Amino acid sequence: MSDLTYTLEYIKVPHPLKEEGYIVAGEDYQLQKTLYKIYPYYKNPRYNLPRLERKIFVSSENQGDLKALEKEISSYEKNLIENLKKKIYLRIIKVWLRLGVSFAASYLIWTLLWRFPWLYSAIDSCFRTVGDFLSPYAVAIIILAPSIAFLYFSFTGKNSLIKMYRGLKPFEIYHQLGKDHSYRFIKELERLKKNLKKEIGENNPLIEELKSLQETLYNKKWNMVEDILRQILETISSDPEFPWGEKKNIAAMVEDALYQLRNKFKFAPLKVISNLNGNLSPMEENKLLSLSKFFSSKEFVGLRNKIIKDYSLLREANSTMKRIEITHKISSHFQRMIFLCSRYHMGENFLPYERGTTLKNLYHELFVSFGKASHFLRKRKPGNLVSHNFIKKLQRKVEITFNFNKKKTNSCLLGLIANPAGGILISFGILICAAMLTGFYFLSPDETSIIHHYRFGYQGFLGEEIYVKNYSCACILKLQNLKLFWEPPKPFYFVHTVNSKKIYSTDVFMILRETEPSGLLDRFFHLFREEWGRGYSGIDFHFAYRVINPELWAKYDYDGKGRERLSRDLEYHIMHYMEKKRVSYQEKLYRENSAEIKSHFKKCLIQGKVKEWIRRFLYPSPLDTYRTGSMYERYLAGLRWLKEHPRMKGNPEWQKFVEHEIKNIEKLNQEENEELIYQPLKVKKIMKNPTIAKLETYENLYRTIYYLVVEDLINDKIIEEVKNGENKGVPGNIRKEVVDWVHQNSRIEQLIGIEITDVKPLLKKISALGWQNELRKKQNLI
Repeated sequence: MSDLTYTLEYIKVPHPLKEEGYIVAGEDYQLQKTLYKIYPYYKNPRYNLPRLERKIFVSSENQGDLKALEKEISSYEKNLIENLKKKIYLRIIKVWLRLGVSFAASYLIWTLLWRFPWLYSAIDSCFRTVGDFLSPYAVAIIILAPSIAFLYFSFTGKNSLIKMYRGLKPFEIYHQLGKDHSYRFIKELERLKKNLKKEIGENNPLIEELKSLQETLYNKKWNMVEDILRQILETISSDPEFPWGEKKNIAAMVEDALYQLRNKFKFAPLKVISNLNGNLSPMEENKLLSLSKFFSSKEFVGLRNKIIKDYSLLREANSTMKRIEITHKISSHFQRMIFLCSRYHMGENFLPYERGTTLKNLYHELFVSFGKASHFLRKRKPGNLVSHNFIKKLQRKVEITFNFNKKKTNSCLLGLIANPAGGILISFGILICAAMLTGFYFLSPDETSIIHHYRFGYQGFLGEEIYVKNYSCACILKLQNLKLFWEPPKPFYFVHTVNSKKIYSTDVFMILRETEPSGLLDRFFHLFREEWGRGYSGIDFHFAYRVINPELWAKYDYDGKGRERLSRDLEYHIMHYMEKKRVSYQEKLYRENSAEIKSHFKKCLIQGKVKEWIRRFLYPSPLDTYRTGSMYERYLAGLRWLKEHPRMKGNPEWQKFVEHEIKNIEKLNQEENEELIYQPLKVKKIMKNPTIAKLETYENLYRTIYYLVVEDLINDKIIEEVKNGENKGVPGNIRKEVVDWVHQNSRIEQLIGIEITDVKPLLKKISALGWQNELRKKQNLI
């Protein structure tokens, strides 16, 4: 049995804009707050609803019919609840709209990265500056960032969707206001009866009396309820052995039943407070007296008459300036009315707090409405017709606001849109619309679109189909020399275009040597890089090509990654070309310039390169990016190849000789290495001041270092050749040789439908992490 009591108070106020008539006014927030407090009891049928009283203060001459008054208050409450619901519905719809826009933004980011690959390259360059690379995970986060952010803010925090949907639940109680809720009391009696059976047994006469009370309430025989309650109290008071705790519960039940009986078990009954009712408390009489004095005061009557007069003049105003003047006067009158409410609120004949706040809110809303209208007209100074329509709209809005019994608002449509299913449809509708717009693209006479999509039943259950569409195909719209086409959006269809007259480019990077960070900026960023190993310097072959057969190129570039795929496939030919060039340089050096090799050997000793080579030779580490094997190891590789050669397998003498040589070289390699590795002081002495004479003592070490010196000298010559070609600004030997080499040794151009027009070799440095990322991407290209 609930003993919580809440009160909702309304007052009947003279209509602020009409000479005759009254409107119902109340504290809007109080109703909403009360419903929120009662809802926890309402949603659980085990609890009886708290006591909720509705009171309306009216003067005796304006009381009228009670049923008409109840209808008027119900209309007021219904409109108020509908308006509160509308506000929440609009907030919910805005959240769903924002979610849809965020999904569309993510989709557009994905589309931009697909349509404009240079955006991906620009972002990747920023990552590489600090020693990282744009991984697939980072790309996914960039694409999904708007959606993730808005999902987080939509489902967490103060204005989350979950809290707003929960905020709508308490408004369900509105339908119970003034309705019979004896069924809840009957359920409460049933629970009380079950508890008593355990304490006093089923044969106690109190059990029968409780059953009788339930039947009486069910049949709504209100005149018999009081007698049954009196009999229940006599029964428990006459039994000295009756449990004391249960006596308290039954007494509370009887008290609550008597209270509910006075209102015929109605939830939130309406009580009219007027001079015609004799049963009023002193506080109610005082409140009614204060309101009567306020409404009959000269100041109130005078201000109200001025407002009504000016409002009637506003309807007849025929110029913008006249409307500005009248709206300003009406706004000023309502401002004085607010001050008057405050004076009565704080003066001798004070208005109670609730009534004072209600009246001030009522007049403040009107003061703001007419004040905004006056400000708008004064600032914009519209024409006569515009100002006339604006005033008509204002009057319509005011009349709707203050004639609740005549205007019935309906928020069913908003509620239908704002429910979770409708919100999801709105969000995905925005996403679908944005996706559909991305399906449009233009083609010029020289362009061809490559279309790749998955298709059920085509070459298997889910086959891939690729076809091309050129300028001659049927289009949606033609604008000068451009044609507009449309295809279903990603991920159903992937469309990109190629231009037969445009020159495209791709890069093939060939490593020459490992390098340390150089330059102030490079050294600074190297401090923050999370990478192991050193960077690389080498030649970046910048190939220029154009598409001459779009049908063949479409099979190669079906997913828009033809540029990366071409870089990977050209690398094989460039490696062979570079190997050939190295061999030619090497033969020339051994044959003609042995003195130059010795000179470069001494230069490497001075630069400290030899120390690093010795360290790698004797103590190779898994952290080394690569390791050049010793000369003995190279000999062994050659001998083992000869041993397995088909022509040598049938020659036992040759096999015996090769096996003998392999054993000797393995023994020499092991002995020489152990002699150095296990004597660190000797190695330290050699590395402290390495000379050619010291190195010649160890043949394997010397030959290996000598080979590395030659390789380093060849790299210098290749770099010098590239630099000379750049400085002269004309195609150098490498530039011409690479193009000729690809034309002569490969059918790649004929097979994929392109023509390589030029290649430009450039010196370039790349980090170890960047190189690993390039290898990973190339390996994942099918």
